[in-house]
Amino acid sequence: MKSKVYLETTIVSYLVASSTHDIIQAAHQQVTREWWTRRERFDLFVSRPVLTEAGWGDATAAARRLETLASIPVLSIGRGVTTLANTLIRTGTLPTKARLDAVHVAIAAVNGMDYLLTWNLRHLANAAIRGKDRGDVPAGRNTPADYLYARGTDGGLAAMRRDPIVEEVRRNREAIAREHGNDVDAIVAAFQREEATSGVSTVSFPPKRVVKPATRRKPGKTRRPNKRMEPTRPGSRKRAAHS
Repeated sequence: MKSKVYLETTIVSYLVASSTHDIIQAAHQQVTREWWTRRERFDLFVSRPVLTEAGWGDATAAARRLETLASIPVLSIGRGVTTLANTLIRTGTLPTKARLDAVHVAIAAVNGMDYLLTWNLRHLANAAIRGKDRGDVPAGRNTPADYLYARGTDGGLAAMRRDPIVEEVRRNREAIAREHGNDVDAIVAAFQREEATSGVSTVSFPPKRVVKPATRRKPGKTRRPNKRMEPTRPGSRKRAAHS
């Protein structure tokens, strides 16, 4: 069975972006395109927020992004997305300004995705967030480099540099959030309305079962028998004295 992968907007943005002389961006582009040639190994999915974000910005670039995503199944924004997105923000797993990021994670989780593929290293693929997983979010948030090379090969360097492609996606998300009063409930409701009127079919999957890790008991000290409480057999002390 193939792993189910949720494609976040930065992936298609890098995939169709024009060539650049920036070393880090060029590397991301190459890795993304290499990964794309191997995409048949996975079942890919997007969502209404991905399609909406992909349609923002330069008209020509937006058209290329939407054309690339046209054949990929769209996940339904089902029940539980709003609650989980709000929880991710309230618990500090994601910062307050990352409301749209929380919506992406929630859609992927509610639909039981195995991975969320992204170049958003600051928020979605941040190692600190991975450490806070409790089973209610996708099993992994990865970059294409994680699949092609060793995990985290370029994450540290890329996270320290400004990435114009990722920054554009973040600005678009913040603008979408402002349109809905920076309210997660209103943001999700708006996407659900778009989903209902778009004419695009959606698919849904059950969320993964949350398996809590078994608690390990701390090794205790071996209990020594209490000699005072043990009955003494008649004559035992006498025999010991004469031995």
